[in-house]
Amino acid sequence: MHAPLELTPIARLLANDEPFRSVAAFERKARAETALVCAVALAGLLSVLVSIVRMGSLEPAQVAASPLEHPAEAGASALEAGQRSILPASAVADDRDAEIPALQPRLKTEERARWSERDYREEFLAVPSEQELAERVATLLAPDGNRTQQLAALQVLVLREVTMAPDLGARAARELPLDSTSVGESVPRAFVAWLGREGARSITARNVLDSIAADARVDAQLRAAALRAWIAVLPEDELGLAAARLGREADDTVYASALSSLEQRRGLATTAEPE
Repeated sequence: MHAPLELTPIARLLANDEPFRSVAAFERKARAETALVCAVALAGLLSVLVSIVRMGSLEPAQVAASPLEHPAEAGASALEAGQRSILPASAVADDRDAEIPALQPRLKTEERARWSERDYREEFLAVPSEQELAERVATLLAPDGNRTQQLAALQVLVLREVTMAPDLGARAARELPLDSTSVGESVPRAFVAWLGREGARSITARNVLDSIAADARVDAQLRAAALRAWIAVLPEDELGLAAARLGREADDTVYASALSSLEQRRGLATTAEPE
């Protein structure tokens, strides 16, 4: 007798009182189920990849947004890193506007017409080089220029001990108006008065006074005022220079005015000497 026919593995799987199916039908079903499982797995993988990409795209946006939310912290971190974050166009514009006030003068541009002598001095003191400062002052010495600005510029030449200060001071004394008007006070007269106060501690101020007094093209009254101021601030051991300077003076008015100042200085010096 033949041995009993055993069910094949496929037949056993399809048992449980279900009708026997063909091997081809089982294979088609298996392939369909496998394809479905693969499709589900692929969809899950794609979903994970999309999430990763989205997270990566959000991080630069957050970094770019942080300078706008915390400008002080963003600026510090950018300096430490040695680089600047790339911002959207609008963010760059906002950041640029935030930096501009630090580069502008202390007062707004529209208020410049109301600047004081001190405001202009601060501006000229900030000019980086002596040559640039001298060139800027030279362009300002026009008869119809801003008198407050001119006086401040001339003062800064002295304060910074610019080499061209004596020449530019004498030029201002020659070319700028001598009369005070509703527009402003006389720049040459105000400058000479300021030099007289500054000359006690500044050699440059004394040199500018000497340059103005020695220029025959300057108004005689202004020259006399400059010479008197120069004599008044000379150190005691340099009064001999004043006597020699008077010996070369050709204008009688200037000579007489300066001689009176020199005699006064000598008289004070004699009175101060111990017996």
